[in-house]
Amino acid sequence: MRILITGAQGFVGHYLTSVVLRRRPDAEVLGLGRSPRLDSYFSHHVTVHRSRVRARVPDRFRVCDDRRYQYERVDLDATPALRKIVDRFQPNSVVHLASGLRGDNWRTLVHTNVTGTISLLTALGQTCRRPPAVVLGSTGGVYGAIASEDLPAVEAAPLNPTDIYSVTKLAAEQVGRVLCSEYGMRYVAARMFNILGPGQSERHVCGRLASTVAEAATSSNKTLRAGCLTSTRDYVDVRDVASALIVLAESGTGPYNVASGVETSTETVLKLLSRHAGLERHLQVQPTEHVLPGVPRHAGRVECLASLGYAPAFTLEKSLQDVLDYYTEYSRARTSFIGGTCYAVPKR
Repeated sequence: MRILITGAQGFVGHYLTSVVLRRRPDAEVLGLGRSPRLDSYFSHHVTVHRSRVRARVPDRFRVCDDRRYQYERVDLDATPALRKIVDRFQPNSVVHLASGLRGDNWRTLVHTNVTGTISLLTALGQTCRRPPAVVLGSTGGVYGAIASEDLPAVEAAPLNPTDIYSVTKLAAEQVGRVLCSEYGMRYVAARMFNILGPGQSERHVCGRLASTVAEAATSSNKTLRAGCLTSTRDYVDVRDVASALIVLAESGTGPYNVASGVETSTETVLKLLSRHAGLERHLQVQPTEHVLPGVPRHAGRVECLASLGYAPAFTLEKSLQDVLDYYTEYSRARTSFIGGTCYAVPKR
């Protein structure tokens, strides 16, 4: 396996790189990204003890000394540079995870998610001597608001995204389908639902709630403001996502939901985190919203992915425990964070 991963410095990219190298002794991985190579850190920050610090990659998922991993810093719109990189590496599989983030302005989203995808696929199609399999990292958001009777959503469900981020991901899917057909590359769209896991960004609800609950566990203030608790999502562990992407790179064709198939409310997530932290009877929760605008309920069916041999390894309860432990381990180690770097404080 010679696999090219864009967005390799991101949350999913780091985990995918590690899982590929651990499970495939013959694999070679080339990561692409805009930022300098950081083996020990993700590209985002988290809040620990009310301080913003760079999120560390869990030790067992670092690839610092593996010679089978290379990293190139490049912008996706630099098509000539991409051609040179692709010509040298000649991947047989590509997982395209580089993406703008939900909440970015529309120009950034269009430039990264649509223009960047066109540039990458053009470079692949014009340079690879054997057409590779291409897995495009998409989102369950392409379905938009789903009627209750149609939950969980199947891949053939109508696509009606409700935000610009999801609109650009759907556009990238269509671009990918057309260009992969033109260049004879196997096309896969991985519609990833709500990903969680140790070290995730607090832009996402599980990371945000875990950080807050971990802080409450060491504070006298047990009041938590939690937004809307009635909204539902389909949460899938990042380590399971990595496994799914490998399966799709090997044998997928067309769109697939990468999800758990289970609809879970924010209230349930908070209760599980509180239980793991020993705060179930002590935490006072104050919802700040009663109705979530846009998409109040969301989940996806996973039979198509399962038909390829994929099976998840993590329950939601285990995933949330690992996310919370990511934060509490800092407290147990009695560490101090300065400028995004972790310095141990010696015990007196």
